[in-house]
Amino acid sequence: MNITDFQDIECEQSLLAYLLYKPATLFECGKLKPDEFYEPVHGRIFERMLYHQEFTYHTIASDLAGEEYQGMSIKDYVYHLSGSHIANNVKEQSRIIKDYARKRKIYGFLTDCMTAGQKDPDRIVEELMAINGKEDNGDLMTTRQVRQNIAREMMQDIVADKTGLPTLDRAMCGGLRHGRVYGFAGDAKAGKTTLAHTISHNLNCMHMYIALEMSAEDIEAKNIARDKAINPNEFLGSKRKKYAQELSEEDTGGNKIYLNAQGWTWPEIKTKILQAKNEYKINGFILDYLGILNGVLQNGNDTEEASRRRAAQEIANFCKNTGMWAIIIEQLNERTGMLFGSNGLRKACDQLYFICQPKEEDKNEQNMNQRWLKMDASRYTPYYSLGSQDNPLFFLNQLGVFFEEYETRY
Repeated sequence: MNITDFQDIECEQSLLAYLLYKPATLFECGKLKPDEFYEPVHGRIFERMLYHQEFTYHTIASDLAGEEYQGMSIKDYVYHLSGSHIANNVKEQSRIIKDYARKRKIYGFLTDCMTAGQKDPDRIVEELMAINGKEDNGDLMTTRQVRQNIAREMMQDIVADKTGLPTLDRAMCGGLRHGRVYGFAGDAKAGKTTLAHTISHNLNCMHMYIALEMSAEDIEAKNIARDKAINPNEFLGSKRKKYAQELSEEDTGGNKIYLNAQGWTWPEIKTKILQAKNEYKINGFILDYLGILNGVLQNGNDTEEASRRRAAQEIANFCKNTGMWAIIIEQLNERTGMLFGSNGLRKACDQLYFICQPKEEDKNEQNMNQRWLKMDASRYTPYYSLGSQDNPLFFLNQLGVFFEEYETRY
């Protein structure tokens, strides 16, 4: 195997032929770049298409006049493409070309590592992450190019994974948007992990649940109880063997990959996330919770605020580079009722919510399970809270113990 194995010339030709036939489909190429074509002349043709947006065979041939390819003029080659067999799956062809480009970069990087005797696993992981997921945002771009990027982005369908909580989905503009980070913070017994595993169980996509406090078994037991509409305590009662038999006979694939990560550091977890993205095609991950991530408060002379800010920002950068979403759960300072580390999580998140509950002195049997979400920060939506003490939108359903909206129950 060598680097020339990672290419599909016919796919490149077919894509360009169809674009010459129907220039209006150029936006369907998404973020495909000229330098991702294996054949340089194909990259130059595509670059001229991007430049003009509205083009014809004559426009492209004129731009590249004087160049040659395989013994023929570019003009004749473009004419040859425009009359060749075409397939109209622009998105799939663009994906194939981008995929081969990534594989060539990975192959080249690993070859260089072997040649140089590189043995630093953290550096290798960082480089592979950048190659596998990061779009090059460092290029110089004109205003025209930036606006073209915006136009292509606007032409694409919005990709968002619904949390299963309609009011929250609306506040998020559709759900969990890829590449973005969402924070949920609360004090003790507010329901932080309950909200996390509620969203996880509701999601209709593959994702990873990173269990830093409770075990994967503890969390999934609550999901099982929810499915059976029972309280988890029943698993400790006389019917536990009956439930065990039912579970042993199930053949459920599920929508999540668990990682028991008690005592793990972020670099260790990041490696597993990348593995899950490659093997299980996960869209995002839930980190439960930030404050007990090993190393968050153990980094030399870092203050608590600097340590948490650094960890949160590393996660945010990772999501932007890989196109995955993240939910970060965090504990509020019981003494002050504020975030630990002040603005660390607030600055890293695209949206940040506080999980609110009635004050201890105000709790009674009627309101003790009521909850609402206070939006503390948002980069791209108006600020508004999801409920209030007088009008709570959520409650903790004790059959399984999960978050539910009042409007979906009645």
